[in-house]
Amino acid sequence: MNNKSKKKDTAARGGLKTSSLIEDALSNSERRFRELFNNMDTCVAIYEAKNDGSDFIFKDFNKAAERVEKIKKETLIGKSVLEIFPGVKEFGLFEVFQRVWKTGKPQEHPVALYKDKRITGWKENYVYKLPSGEIVAIYSDATARKQIEESLKQSYSLLSATLESTADGILVVDVHGRVSSFNQKFLELWRIPKTIVDRLDDQQLLKFVLDQLEDPAAFLARVQELYLFPQDSSWEELKFRDGRVFERYSQPQRLGDAVVGRVWSFRDITERKKAEDALQRLEQEKNMVLDTVSELIVYQDTQNTILWANKAAAESVGLTADQIIGKKCYEVWHNRSVPCLLCAVRDCIRTGLAESSENQTSDGRYWKVNAQPLKDNKGVVTGVIETTIDITRQKKIEDELRRDKKNIEKQLEDSRRLADIGTLAATVAHELRNPLGVINTAIYNLRMKIGDNENLIKHIKNIEKKIAESDQIIENLLSYSRIKTPNYTKMNVSSVLDDCLAFCRNKYTGYDVEVKIIYGNCPKDLLIDADPVHITALFSNILDNAYQAFGDKKGRIDISVDCDKKKDMFNIVFTDNGCGMDDYELDKAFEPFFTTRSRGMGLGLSVCQQVVNLHSGSINTKSKKDEGTSMYVSLPLIAQP
Repeated sequence: MNNKSKKKDTAARGGLKTSSLIEDALSNSERRFRELFNNMDTCVAIYEAKNDGSDFIFKDFNKAAERVEKIKKETLIGKSVLEIFPGVKEFGLFEVFQRVWKTGKPQEHPVALYKDKRITGWKENYVYKLPSGEIVAIYSDATARKQIEESLKQSYSLLSATLESTADGILVVDVHGRVSSFNQKFLELWRIPKTIVDRLDDQQLLKFVLDQLEDPAAFLARVQELYLFPQDSSWEELKFRDGRVFERYSQPQRLGDAVVGRVWSFRDITERKKAEDALQRLEQEKNMVLDTVSELIVYQDTQNTILWANKAAAESVGLTADQIIGKKCYEVWHNRSVPCLLCAVRDCIRTGLAESSENQTSDGRYWKVNAQPLKDNKGVVTGVIETTIDITRQKKIEDELRRDKKNIEKQLEDSRRLADIGTLAATVAHELRNPLGVINTAIYNLRMKIGDNENLIKHIKNIEKKIAESDQIIENLLSYSRIKTPNYTKMNVSSVLDDCLAFCRNKYTGYDVEVKIIYGNCPKDLLIDADPVHITALFSNILDNAYQAFGDKKGRIDISVDCDKKKDMFNIVFTDNGCGMDDYELDKAFEPFFTTRSRGMGLGLSVCQQVVNLHSGSINTKSKKDEGTSMYVSLPLIAQP
């Protein structure tokens, strides 16, 4: 091979080598481009125009675009953008593709919301044309950023709306003393012109508001203190010269851990303070009222814990209200460790209805307990108001009324009996006294004829005695049925008593009875308002019973007379040492027609009780078998209306 041929061969080999180097470089460049294309975070789509730009076909699609669009590259290569993204025209990007393809000038498509049936998202595109005529769209998914922006807008809007809708006046000052934010309410509360606040100078605001306050120096000192100690929080009440009252809250404004300013919050509490003052006065008045009533008033929860009590409730157990609050009611009033079995409060909690009960405490007192439920808006019982009244006196009155009722019923029965007895007495008196009168006349005539015949005179005296006894029975019967309303007059007690004693001595001749009268604090010439006939019957029947109690015709009668001037009562007690009465006889003593003797009708003490009742007095008796009897009589000194 000649030199020329050698040179040609060398040149050919050199050309091949250069071509290989270029191919290698291009291959390396392609690999680098592909690596960059597939690993970049920005989405890239390459399109080829078809039909003079009436459509665009996917030529390439990087991995970032696959992730954002949720579609594989293999699925869309060679397909129309209108098929894969049917919303691209409404989105406005398709027109951008057409303009860039025709003009060759790059164009941005600003952030906009793309949506079709498959995907939705905010996209921002940059479109340019390659020398090959292909269209490249470089874009990013702005959905997260738009969401953040929208969230920030929403937050700012919400913050602004909150600041303007709140009833509090808000002022925000940064660490340099510059006003960074405020709401309209702040200006209204402090009556600050907008021209002042527009200067954004906190010191100017302070100067403007100081003259409105009662104590501006203290206000300013506290503000300066908080600025010196930015980490501190505070709450104060501010009093204005015109009577207004504000609450002031102050908190540090933080950005992360750093304090970047201070937030001041002001609330007009003037009306609330007035209401609180009025409520406090009402509370004081309520406590005064409830503490003056005699009823025991207690407020307790559903566990029987005392939450409030009035003075009477506390004093009923010798404590103060503070000492019983927090304790269980059954601990305080019944010294129990568990709830009472019968309790109006427990029934009230269980039923949700008002309940009541009557209880007796160990000291013998009776209490009426009323329990009223307190309910929430759902009707659930949250507590009970317990009102307790001491009804001991009422109970006694009820007992007395029951006794009175029994007595009245007995009196009515006695009245009916009296009516019958009255009719009977009138008949008996008429039917018996006529023959007794005839017998008495006959005896008188016999006395005139028999002369001094002792045997006959003895029998005549016995007949006269029986006539007198029969006449006394008739008289007692008439007296019992005829006792009427007293004919009051001033009468001497001692004189009537002496007459009755003289009558009994004459009646019971042959009796050896010692009578002793003791006048205590009453004068012997004591005058009382009474019916002398009634009082004579009273004393006579008592003395007659005393004489008849001496079976052996011997005994002693003690009579004591006293006055209770405080009660305006005259008291007289007849005590004998006769046969006395057992419990059965004592219980029946005042019943009409009850007697243990063979003679008499048992009306004597019944007459006594009628007389005493008609004079608004009382009569009682004490007796013991074989030891004697005492009769206690009380009569008003002055006639009772």
